[in-house]
Amino acid sequence: MKFLSILSIFLVFIIAIAHAAPAVKRDIGSKVGEFGVRFKDLYAKQTSDVLKTYKDFEKQNEAFNKAIPEAAKQDGTDQEVVDWLLKWNEKYDKEVKQLRAITKNLRKSISKLNKKLHK
Repeated sequence: MKFLSILSIFLVFIIAIAHAAPAVKRDIGSKVGEFGVRFKDLYAKQTSDVLKTYKDFEKQNEAFNKAIPEAAKQDGTDQEVVDWLLKWNEKYDKEVKQLRAITKNLRKSISKLNKKLHK
């Protein structure tokens, strides 16, 4: 009887140890991989859209800088207002360039995510 109780205690310990340490470590499961790929594609599309917007902005920024002084001459807008608008556009241009730098960093992050998902 004593032997049977000791054996059952060891059996309980062995079962507890077996459940505590999984036999096979899974890096990325199928569901996590599926969601990861879905979100990676979404993030990549959004980042691409931001870069397209940036390219459009470069063209529009130049047009704004040319059009405002010409329009001001035609309608008699004060030079002070024109200067303010051009200064504002210059500041906005700097902010958009920061956005582009951030977007490039986002692309690098998406690339890292892609590598992790396809290991």
